[in-house]
Amino acid sequence: MKTPELDKFVDETEPWVCTQCGYCRTVCPIFEQVGWESASPRGKLYYIKELLRRTESQQGVIDDEFVKRIFQCTLCVRCEGICQTKIDMGRLWQGIRAELGSRGLWPKEIQDLFDATVTQHNLYAMPNEQRTVWAMMIEDEILPKVGKVAEVGYFVGCVAAFTGRIAGIPESTVAILDAAGVDYTILGPDEWCCGNPLFFVGGHSAAVELAEHNLEKLRELGVRTLVTNCAGCFRSFRNEYPQLLGRDIGIEVVHFSQYLARLIEEGKLTFTQSKAITVTYHDPCELGRHCGIYDEPRYVLNSLPGVTLVEMANSRAESECCGGGGLVKGTNPDMSLDIAAGRVDQAVGTGASEIISSCVTCRLQMSEAARTKDVEIGIRDIAEFVADFI
Repeated sequence: MKTPELDKFVDETEPWVCTQCGYCRTVCPIFEQVGWESASPRGKLYYIKELLRRTESQQGVIDDEFVKRIFQCTLCVRCEGICQTKIDMGRLWQGIRAELGSRGLWPKEIQDLFDATVTQHNLYAMPNEQRTVWAMMIEDEILPKVGKVAEVGYFVGCVAAFTGRIAGIPESTVAILDAAGVDYTILGPDEWCCGNPLFFVGGHSAAVELAEHNLEKLRELGVRTLVTNCAGCFRSFRNEYPQLLGRDIGIEVVHFSQYLARLIEEGKLTFTQSKAITVTYHDPCELGRHCGIYDEPRYVLNSLPGVTLVEMANSRAESECCGGGGLVKGTNPDMSLDIAAGRVDQAVGTGASEIISSCVTCRLQMSEAARTKDVEIGIRDIAEFVADFI
């Protein structure tokens, strides 16, 4: 199985390293839902080894079941964390998806999303000129920020920009930045998708144009520090861009939870409100396991007057996935929602009144799961929650 994508991002020897121990099955959210060996990381690796054993002509035969299983993966990489032989599972799954794409085997949902991101510069195939639709209620405040020169850039991201249900996240973010006296800029229509959906399917080469465009526009505005709510955007700029482009991007990339912690530590953000409330924090996969950000969100929550933070049974590196990663939401929506419901149930078990997270996708997923399953618990992004205290 050879493509430029696979050569660049995957060591083809890694499937052979798997000892078939099965530890990965104990933490895989997909295996928990499906129950079949073929849905587990171990089962997928076994099939990959079988493909690699075949002759070049035989390698063209990849059945539909394998394709389905490869896209039944949230890329939460809990399997990578527990792997005794340290296989780079995240890159491996990206590479296999790239291989399937090179053979025209992507599911239709994946191909449509890929095409929209490449041609429309956002995963929703919306007119990119509508990037500020989230600011409909605060246009007078936001429009002057679009395209202005500033050292701090706020990268809104596709999900927050185009999903009306979570417009409160960017609204709260700019309210906090204003309260802290931060001079910032927004790209608006010049903001293109960070490329995370393309990275998820192994389409790294197609993401180069997006990355170069975003970086060029940020440099034109003098941005030195880039802030984003989206854990996927954060991971893309911080982890993927330097490897994709082969250079340092020259901009400090900071997740908003980290930026909040910085503003509090520097005394630039103070709180005038107090609220006696118990909350629990959900660690997003892309912010936590992918990027190692665990402490700053907790520091922020513990700094809020009256707030008590309690931990779920699985937190930090052991956090369970919300089910929205890896594009599973597009290919297997029901399974995705069931995974989210499991995480919400765990949060309810803490006795907390609200779940706080630092990822727009997690916010959407768990809110939908709580609503669908009729579970009484509040779910907010950390920006929405903090804004109540200023």
